[in-house]
Amino acid sequence: MITKTASRSTAAGGPGTGWVKRADKATRRRRWQGLRPSAGAAVTGVIVLAGAAVLSVSGGQDVTQVKVQDSLQTSFANLWALQQTETGHPMRPTQVHPAATCDKGGPDVPDVGPGGDWICQMTWTGQTEPGKFELNVHANSCYTASGPGSKVGSFTVTDTDGREVTNPVYAFDVCMDADASA
Repeated sequence: MITKTASRSTAAGGPGTGWVKRADKATRRRRWQGLRPSAGAAVTGVIVLAGAAVLSVSGGQDVTQVKVQDSLQTSFANLWALQQTETGHPMRPTQVHPAATCDKGGPDVPDVGPGGDWICQMTWTGQTEPGKFELNVHANSCYTASGPGSKVGSFTVTDTDGREVTNPVYAFDVCMDADASA
């Protein structure tokens, strides 16, 4: 038995109709009882899982020390210039001169692949001592970076109009260029 109930959804009843068709419990139960997993479905599931495992392993090779350092330096330069401009100290990214040295998991771990254990020491214009940035790098070559509040400021900064705005360099998300060499 099919019943109609009023709803704002238009998916089942067509555009603008406002009606959704629902099957009763007995009909749904008969549909589920007739379903049995086939050997083909099991094989397909295994292939999909194996493919996902291969992609997750190979995707990590796109994450290298040089790519992480280059991406962090470029992104930081742009965001630092934005922060400085917002706070009344206009600056261009080319004036920042960031220099990052990144390491994944210490001296006994290869500096490749995703992980939450990337640490980058970075200096830039006006900073004589490096600031420690912690990166959580994902297999899709994107990462979240958080900088030291003592060097980059707190979560918010005061802009030239006296408003509290989000500090763009306190923490930021970036995706590296997967096609870049290195």
